[in-house]
Amino acid sequence: MMASLTHTFSKALLTLLVGQSAALSFFPGIKANNLQLASVLGIDGHTARFNPEKIAETAIASGSGSEVPTHWATIPIDHEDDDVGTYQNRYWLSTDFYKPGGPVFVLDGGEGNAFNLAQTFLGGPDNFFAHYLKEFNGLGLVWEHRYYGESLPFPVNLSTPNEHFQYLTNTQSLADIPYFAEEFKLNGTDMSPESTPWIMLGGSYPGMRAAFTRNDYPDTIFASFAMSAPVEARVNMTIYFEQVYRGMVANGLGGCVQDIQVINNYIDSQLDKKGQAADDIKELFLGKEGTHNTNGDFAAAIGSIYNLFQSYGVDGGEEGLSKLCSYLDESASPDGIAPKIGAQALTEKFAAWPPLLSIINDLGSQLNDGECNCKGQNNSTRTTCELGGRFNAPDTISWTWQYCTEWGFLQGDNEGQHSMLSKYQSLAYQQEICYRQFPGARESGLIPDHPEARETNDETGGWFMRPSNVFWSAGEFDPWRTLTPLSNETFAPEDVYITTNVPRCGVETPENVLFGYVIPMAEHCFDYRLSYKPADKSRQLFSLALKKWLPCWRAEHDPRGVQRKWM
Repeated sequence: MMASLTHTFSKALLTLLVGQSAALSFFPGIKANNLQLASVLGIDGHTARFNPEKIAETAIASGSGSEVPTHWATIPIDHEDDDVGTYQNRYWLSTDFYKPGGPVFVLDGGEGNAFNLAQTFLGGPDNFFAHYLKEFNGLGLVWEHRYYGESLPFPVNLSTPNEHFQYLTNTQSLADIPYFAEEFKLNGTDMSPESTPWIMLGGSYPGMRAAFTRNDYPDTIFASFAMSAPVEARVNMTIYFEQVYRGMVANGLGGCVQDIQVINNYIDSQLDKKGQAADDIKELFLGKEGTHNTNGDFAAAIGSIYNLFQSYGVDGGEEGLSKLCSYLDESASPDGIAPKIGAQALTEKFAAWPPLLSIINDLGSQLNDGECNCKGQNNSTRTTCELGGRFNAPDTISWTWQYCTEWGFLQGDNEGQHSMLSKYQSLAYQQEICYRQFPGARESGLIPDHPEARETNDETGGWFMRPSNVFWSAGEFDPWRTLTPLSNETFAPEDVYITTNVPRCGVETPENVLFGYVIPMAEHCFDYRLSYKPADKSRQLFSLALKKWLPCWRAEHDPRGVQRKWM
């Protein structure tokens, strides 16, 4: 079933190993997995965006300094039809803290190249995952998701036939780890779930998978830690930007929020006029070569200012929201600076914010042929400014397929008093991205008219799911908390009591009770960050839960008298 080999690390291959990732973010082409990992490694947002090879270098340097070797597993492309064939799926192992009898801890790679994740969390002792391995004498395993990184049933690029994506479903991908685990051995020793407990951890989409796998395959995954896990599929996720609004206000940027709203309203007013006025406002930001872009594509590029929020909060270095706000108004006026200088002058000042053009060109570089040079920022290449088209990074292509078919998560403007985007960032625009990314897929029925979120929730249980032996966490201002069982939104289940009391092993809590924790003043997956001390309680609660739950596994599986190392 399995064969293994190692990859020799070299700087020449580093950029290829880094990969690009869409991840759970408000716009699918911003490499959010890389940004999240960069924040964990202490790398600022600018470096993460424009020097992604630094993430791989730092990941390896944070450990032993040498690459954690790669292993491969043979997995069916279709778990319901062996005739379709198999593919090779990557995974990584660490035995640094393992002692015979210890559990297997699985960290899911989710919707991106998992190389950097493996190097970061398996390569050294000073990270949240390694702390669990050390505490419980565990074997560490990082799993790469099918259709991402190098775990490809079929090549993924702009020429991939739509039919090749039909095996990229929640059902198929959830079956991969149980299939692999069933015959897993370490140096000839049986390490299957029949012989040792398997514990799954993940944040964001991997957190969803940790909960789903425990729910659907309880004989494989004994316990899970679901961090920032939006298990409720939903087409309309404009609530994402409500959390951005709340987070900015809570961090003292309420005046800046008002200024951004004035800017967006002014941009929209010019676009509404059409003709020369619309061309002029686009030219202000993009140059003459950018005036042909649609209002939606132009507004999406401007909205890229929020790309760092879920991973860094209002920080993130020179391109973070706090820096933008300081640039717009050094005095941090509680009502913003717009009342003093007017909407047009404020918009012109925003257009001149030094990082903005690079942010826009970075987004454009992830489309079509990868060439985007608005305003001729790079004088060594031709000036071009195309912001509409198809995402070119393989991981982004795969994630776009997933959210367009099953999850939804379409993040248009949160209309109303808290609006954070142009009105041209509508749900209709977000839906159009699905159609243009996969030409002909809608007509052939491979892409639905709208993501089948309701059907997905019917299959998974959505935020009503309560699998036993699962701990849930999310940040207070995490945009994705809004679709987790920890959500307190008006459309979320009412009167859910969040408890930090560890439930009994193997016992599901009622729908109105949830074992979980909301991390104060945190955003997305801050559990991963040992430097963020308010997340200590979340990490400790899962440790306490394992100490209570693991003896149950021993009682059910071990012969009498066998002592487990985590006891």
